[in-house]
Amino acid sequence: MPTILLVEDERSLSSVLGFELKKSNFDVEFAYDGEEALEKLEKIKPDLILLDLILPKINGFDVLEKIKQNFDTRSIPVIVLSNLGSDDDIKRAIKLGASDYYVKAQHPLLEIVEKISKFLETRLKLSLHTDKVFIKTLASGVDFLGWIHFPHHRILRTSTKRRMFKNLDQNRTRESLISYQGLLSHGNTYNLSKKLLTKPS
Repeated sequence: MPTILLVEDERSLSSVLGFELKKSNFDVEFAYDGEEALEKLEKIKPDLILLDLILPKINGFDVLEKIKQNFDTRSIPVIVLSNLGSDDDIKRAIKLGASDYYVKAQHPLLEIVEKISKFLETRLKLSLHTDKVFIKTLASGVDFLGWIHFPHHRILRTSTKRRMFKNLDQNRTRESLISYQGLLSHGNTYNLSKKLLTKPS
């Protein structure tokens, strides 16, 4: 059974993606920070790595660089799945060796699964079972990738907002503000964006 290493610190998102991949007959290994990801790669050699960039302990860029510098892991394809969506971030990840780059807020779950399926088919000669892909839609909104999605708008999930402000309280830098502003630009977040900029350091 093909193995995917999913490196994502938000456990709810990791659970959703892992669930879909397992249903599609993939073995999924989980890592919740950069250090754990590198430790896992000392024990297993997955067929594909899905890598977030904003990670505790060791950030995703450094993890990607270490993967591609290591003789034992550099041949493993890495797809970046991140909220960082600037051209500079995408170019940096590709330059470091990422095979592809998906901005979380720009792709619904079905599209991400389809992209992974296509990548596996073309690069690894593996295929997802499309009849096993499951998407649940609710009139009250679909909870995915930190957002609650409605037919004509989406709002940031409460737990994601709390985590964002907690991270800023601990490390309020210009880079982190720009990153979160980029995340908020993908939804109905005018008041939240205003609060983000006016919140005292």
